[in-house]
Amino acid sequence: MKRIFFILMGLTVLMGLGSCSKDEDKSSGFNERDITYIVNYGERQTIHISTEAELDSLLTSFCDHLGSGHGNNITFFDAIYANSNNASKETITFTTTDRAQLKAWMRQMEDDGKTVSVTYDAVNGVYQGMAYANRIVPTSGTTWIDLGLPSGLLWASCNVGARNPEDYGDYFAWAETTPKVDYNWGTYRYCHSGNSSELTKYCNSSYSGYNNYTDTLTVLEPCDDAATAYLGGDARTPTYYEWKELYDNCTTVWTTENGVYGYRITGPNNNSIFLPAADIHKTPTDFNDNSLGCYWSSTLGLDLDCGINNLLSYAWVFAFRESGYYDSRSLRYYGMPVRAVRSK
Repeated sequence: MKRIFFILMGLTVLMGLGSCSKDEDKSSGFNERDITYIVNYGERQTIHISTEAELDSLLTSFCDHLGSGHGNNITFFDAIYANSNNASKETITFTTTDRAQLKAWMRQMEDDGKTVSVTYDAVNGVYQGMAYANRIVPTSGTTWIDLGLPSGLLWASCNVGARNPEDYGDYFAWAETTPKVDYNWGTYRYCHSGNSSELTKYCNSSYSGYNNYTDTLTVLEPCDDAATAYLGGDARTPTYYEWKELYDNCTTVWTTENGVYGYRITGPNNNSIFLPAADIHKTPTDFNDNSLGCYWSSTLGLDLDCGINNLLSYAWVFAFRESGYYDSRSLRYYGMPVRAVRSK
């Protein structure tokens, strides 16, 4: 029996499923599952896997896509394990030039209940993978806190992808909705050929756009917002002005939550949220030192007073240390956490 499973970037992939029936796989102990995957940092897609042969064919198709071009990325996770506290909590990196080794590693990580992200370096013929523990959990741990702000805006109790207020959660490049292994212009979704002067979205100047591309977008669209992708509904990344409202109307204290340093932010009504000091990530070995917190806003890095557009490769961030907090602009490809907001 043959089935068409899914389309990767416009390429229809046929995967032979063999002769093993669903019942036969059940009798052999295979657990049916839904696997969600993201191709080249695009939109999420979910496929139901009924047999061992279907899972093998899916992983083969992932390998096919990765090897078809430089910078190609696949991120996937098993929804059964992603919502389970029993999955392994270790983060593992993996590098190989061998496709068979890559496929075996992906299967092992999938069995382990991890979120897997793999990028292909065609220049050196190297697959670079990272497996995260319980990373993509769309709703786990998040409640909405009314801080008594003038706008009435509600703030999430924990970072996107986190289970607890002190967890760092997932890291995202600005305008991307999935974590990845390396954060640089070469892997950035809206940049052509790794050139920061060849942007393909959120670019109001032809000097910075690929083939003179321009648009009028200055705030993240829902399709590019990690908070919306994970939490759904009207959850979103706060704008520059919403971050400003937060620190203009609240008190802040540098403190610890279960051993993690960060800011306790208390609103006019005495409700509070905790922001862990989750730093910037750029490489798999670029780990947080628990002394700096950086969070994306949804606002492009224009000069907000006059709209100067020479900072289109930047976006506004909210940052803090023990010594105080400040707003700043950071390169869009940096990996940072997101704290979601929504209206009442």
